[in-house]
Amino acid sequence: MAARTTARTLLACAVALLLLCGCVSPAGDAEPEERTFAPGSDQLTIVVDHGDLEVSPTQTNEIQVKRWVSGRSVIGEPGVTWGLDGETLVLRSRCNQGDPCQVRYEVHVPEGTSLTVEGGSGRVEATAFGKPLTISTVEGSVEVQRVSGPLSLRSTEGDLRAGGVRSRTLRASTGSGRIDVSFIGVPDDVRVVTEEGSATLELLEAVYDVDASGGGDVVIEVDTDEDSPHKIAAETDSGRIRLVPAD
Repeated sequence: MAARTTARTLLACAVALLLLCGCVSPAGDAEPEERTFAPGSDQLTIVVDHGDLEVSPTQTNEIQVKRWVSGRSVIGEPGVTWGLDGETLVLRSRCNQGDPCQVRYEVHVPEGTSLTVEGGSGRVEATAFGKPLTISTVEGSVEVQRVSGPLSLRSTEGDLRAGGVRSRTLRASTGSGRIDVSFIGVPDDVRVVTEEGSATLELLEAVYDVDASGGGDVVIEVDTDEDSPHKIAAETDSGRIRLVPAD
């Protein structure tokens, strides 16, 4: 009798623990929630403190947001909020320390939007922007494709990658991450700064005015002329920056 009672007690405890903690599945497997917001102007800032973000323009007059959330904490569902405050779309999530929690966002903004993203530890991906695009993260990586407007990328520790870049103006800086930029148009004003990180710029055939500074290495494999209208400033404290011809 004692053995049966003990077994039933253990089973009840196990069931209670499962109900309390919940199950965890990848954010991509969960059903998304969706919301739309009416933009106040053609300027938008997205603030996302946790989770990955994919953002792109589309032919719509609304800001369209999809959100995938997975995981449970000992006090229930992760605390997740979203809302538009003026020209700022705030995407926040909170998970208890030590509890598994995954959040992912997909955002579509109206074409013609000038976008700023302030990220945290998650990955940020942006595609097909023709207006000014500014992205900053702390630890998260940044990947940009097919952009033509002024571009500014910054991360403390994350990697920065940009391909299919037609932007005439570029600002890219990182502390310990890596920068990789591939141009398909000749830029006029580029500034790349690293502390310990490395950077590679793939440039179309042209003559560039290159200003190299800092204590690190700057390797120049493109034609240079200080009178060129195509300016590139490359600065690194202890990293390595390469300016190479595009394939």
